Amino acid sequence: MGPVEEFLTNGMGLGYEEATPGESFVKIGVGAIRKPEETTFRQFETYDIADNGKWTIHKTSDSVEFTQDLTDLSMRGVQRMSAMNPGDGLTRFAFGES
Repeated sequence: MGPVEEFLTNGMGLGYEEATPGESFVKIGVGAIRKPEETTFRQFETYDIADNGKWTIHKTSDSVEFTQDLTDLSMRGVQRMSAMNPGDGLTRFAFGES
């Protein structure tokens, strides 16, 4: 729903090492991912998404804010994209977390 981006923790999903096969770990910006039977995390492989969370969008005249809630895991991620106009006739965007 929001800008395409994932965040890793120590090169893997949050909680990956603790999760047993069939349990979920988190890829921030993606959702709760079901851990398969495997020996190492594979960043560029396709995993089953157990819960992509509830996404909400808040728009203003110069920004948009994406919020992802994973209520079963008590997690919330917020990313804001704001338009900036430095006076050169071009519109640039700044990304940040709230």
